[in-house]
Amino acid sequence: MLIFVYVLLSTWIIPDFAFAKVTNSRDIEVRAKEKTGGEPRSLVPVRAWVDENTVYISLIEHSDAVTVTIASVDGSFFIKEIYQFPQTISIPIEEIGEFQIEISYGEKVFVGDFELK
Repeated sequence: MLIFVYVLLSTWIIPDFAFAKVTNSRDIEVRAKEKTGGEPRSLVPVRAWVDENTVYISLIEHSDAVTVTIASVDGSFFIKEIYQFPQTISIPIEEIGEFQIEISYGEKVFVGDFELK
C-alpha cells in the first residue's frame, strides 16, 4: 500500500507542482464601442491581455492599419499609436493604475478597461 501511494505521488501529483508555470497574465475584456446594424458576434475579432506591465493585442481579422489608444483614468498617462499590418502588438506601460484601451481599424472600434498594480 505504501508503495502505491509513493508511485501515485511521484507520477501524478508532485510533477504538477514542481513544473507549474507561474504567470501574471490577465485578459482584458474588449467589446464593441457602438452597436452596428449587423448581427451580434459571439467572437470578438480582437484579443487583448496584460502580462506583467505589457499590454498585448492580437487581431483575428487581417487589417492594414490598427490604431491603439491607452489612457489612464486619472489622465496621467496617454499613448496613441498606429501599427501597420500587425499580427500581435505589445505596448509596455511603466505606470500603475486603472486604464482604458481603444482598438480601432476600418470602421470597427473596440474598448476595454484594465488595471496595472
